[in-house]
Amino acid sequence: MPFNNKPDELNPAQKVLLETYAGGDYEGSTEKDIEGVGDTLLLFLFRELATSEDCNSIDEARNRVRIVIGQLDELDSALAKQDFDEKEESDANVASAESAPAPKKKPSGPSM
Repeated sequence: MPFNNKPDELNPAQKVLLETYAGGDYEGSTEKDIEGVGDTLLLFLFRELATSEDCNSIDEARNRVRIVIGQLDELDSALAKQDFDEKEESDANVASAESAPAPKKKPSGPSM
């Protein structure tokens, strides 16, 4: 069912976002409030669910949320791989340092 909110009103998807995001800390906020919060993820979601961005139904809102979740999952997987690669590289450096021969010591005492 399409949203029928006025252009200056929050649509139902935006209201649900504000009721649930961060435990409902933003419930009752206005668009102006959200613009000034500094939480860029909230602002992104708020804008993505805006009627002005052609989000005109709960089905469309859910589709957009699923797309974002998929993109975040891809990012998470890439970051996990990066973390694994960095750990693997770090472990290799430690193993290399441990297996390297000890530096030769100069003889002590007077030299002739």
